[in-house]
Amino acid sequence: EILVLALPQGAVMQAIFVGTGDKAARDPVDAENLAGKASATADSVQAIKLAVFFPKGETALAAHFAAGFKLRSYKFERYKSAAKDKTKKKSLRSLTLVT
Repeated sequence: EILVLALPQGAVMQAIFVGTGDKAARDPVDAENLAGKASATADSVQAIKLAVFFPKGETALAAHFAAGFKLRSYKFERYKSAAKDKTKKKSLRSLTLVT
């Protein structure tokens, strides 16, 4: 489950909370799918920087999360027509994984 919260004014404007579920029931594909949803959420709120914190010792989860995030964030725009709306959406510039 993913939850987006608006925070009080300061350095951070929004926080995206991602629930990973029960550790015993989790597999690598679940982590990649979850990362895809998190990437879509970050894109929808036009996040510029994103830090993801994992529980201690969850390096495999972080690795699969990174792979899923990278796959979901790929955009193939070479042959797309120019957008009618000239305003450019903000896109993610920095992803930090903390284990």
